[in-house]
Amino acid sequence: MKKFLHGVFYVVGTLIICFVVMMVVSIISTNTQEATYVAAMTQYRDAFIADEVDFSVINELAEKTYSDGKYGLVEKASKDYIYDIFMPYFMAQTTEEEAVFKNGITKELIEEEQPDFKKSLEAITEMRKYLAIIKEAANTLFSREEAFKYLAGYIGDYYEELFEEQVAELYEDQEMKQDYLNYVASMQKKCDAYAEVINFLKSNNGSWHLDGDVVVFKTTWLTNQYNQLLEKISQ
Repeated sequence: MKKFLHGVFYVVGTLIICFVVMMVVSIISTNTQEATYVAAMTQYRDAFIADEVDFSVINELAEKTYSDGKYGLVEKASKDYIYDIFMPYFMAQTTEEEAVFKNGITKELIEEEQPDFKKSLEAITEMRKYLAIIKEAANTLFSREEAFKYLAGYIGDYYEELFEEQVAELYEDQEMKQDYLNYVASMQKKCDAYAEVINFLKSNNGSWHLDGDVVVFKTTWLTNQYNQLLEKISQ
């Protein structure tokens, strides 16, 4: 009888030890995965606020998932949401630094691009594309409901909390949303104004020439029209 009880206690003790070991391993694994997720997201968010934003680094980090399992799903969803919030705005600002947006309708720009002004018109088209994306993002993504669509379904309260920790401050930021909409409205006006001036020069090619830094037209009527269009840029 004693041997039997000893055997039972041995088996039970072994099972308890195994259970405890498994629990410890599970806890360690969970903590490791969470730490990996947090580290990956910290690295990703820091890339967006660097002094000099490197789009190649952002794109590389966006494509990689460092966490496993459901942590990986949360990491991918978090990165995708943050990317869609920030990237179009950054790309628009980069485009704003190009061609016509950089220094305006200068003598150098006219001399370089006449008669078709292809580079500047392409920059304006590119800018309008980003503005449309920014406007769509501002009107849709700044809400908890839209943010959680990136998770593509319920995966557990714990994982949803991890996701919310990364994105809540963004979808709750109504000031950023308004800044985006204000930027879009301002840049749309700028695009329209620059496009009008450039298309005017393009369509009236042969009716004007450069005299130093000044565009001189053959008729007063064309000069007045051109000056009115230039005024829109400074408004």
